[in-house]
Amino acid sequence: KFAKEYAVKNGPLYIEMDTYRYHGHSMSDPGVTYRSKDEINDIKKSRDPIDRVKERLIEKSWSTAEDLKAIEKEIKIEVDEAAAFSKIADAPPVETLYHHIYQEESPIRGTLLNNGTRVGFPSS
Repeated sequence: KFAKEYAVKNGPLYIEMDTYRYHGHSMSDPGVTYRSKDEINDIKKSRDPIDRVKERLIEKSWSTAEDLKAIEKEIKIEVDEAAAFSKIADAPPVETLYHHIYQEESPIRGTLLNNGTRVGFPSS
C-alpha cells in the first residue's frame, strides 16, 4: 500500500525483497549442517541481493557504478566509525535496551511495565 501511494505521488520506487541468509540463525547454528559451503558460495556469486540491486540500478540507468561505489565508500566510513565508537563507548542504560526497535508504545510481549501493567501474558 505504501509503495503504491508513494509511487503515484512521487514516481518510481525500487523494492528488492529476494534474499538469502548466508550464515546460520545463531552462534550455535553455523548454517552448514543443512547446506554445503559450495551452495552458499554459489548463491553469493549468482544471486546476491545487493549485487542484483546494483546491476539493475546500472542497467536501468538509475545510477552509475561510480555513484554506487561512492555510496559504498560513505557507508563503509559510517559503519567503521560506528563500530569504533561502540568499542569505546559506555554501555547504554538498561532501560533503553528496547528503544528504537519497534514503536515505543509496543512493549515486548510477556513483560511487566514499570507502571505495573501486564503486557502479552495469557489471560487467566
